[in-house]
Amino acid sequence: RTRLAEDGLQAWRVEVLAPRALPKTSSGKLQRHAARDAFVATLAPEPASQDRVRDWLLTQVAQRVDVKEVDASRPILSYGIDSLEGVSLIGDLEELLGCELPARLVFDNPSLEVLAERVAASARDAQ
Repeated sequence: RTRLAEDGLQAWRVEVLAPRALPKTSSGKLQRHAARDAFVATLAPEPASQDRVRDWLLTQVAQRVDVKEVDASRPILSYGIDSLEGVSLIGDLEELLGCELPARLVFDNPSLEVLAERVAASARDAQ
């Protein structure tokens, strides 16, 4: 950690590997691309829990409509989210969760809490 800080770097994940686990060439050099690809393959999207989705939605709505507090019991449309912004929100959520979601989810739910519940269920079903 100290060496990273001295070099101005931050580690967001540290892996402890078994001896000789990194791929090397026949001359003993590290195969950086193969090592990166193997690492990236281990990364999986975090599970889509209802709480995680709700917290993300509350933060996103607050930022997009510039309000300090968002009530999860109110419909997302009551905050002035239009169809373009709603589809953008679902697109960002798809990227976060690593799965496809129906664009209509944002419009067909009576509250942000119900939306979070349905998004989490759709994401679990898609995985």
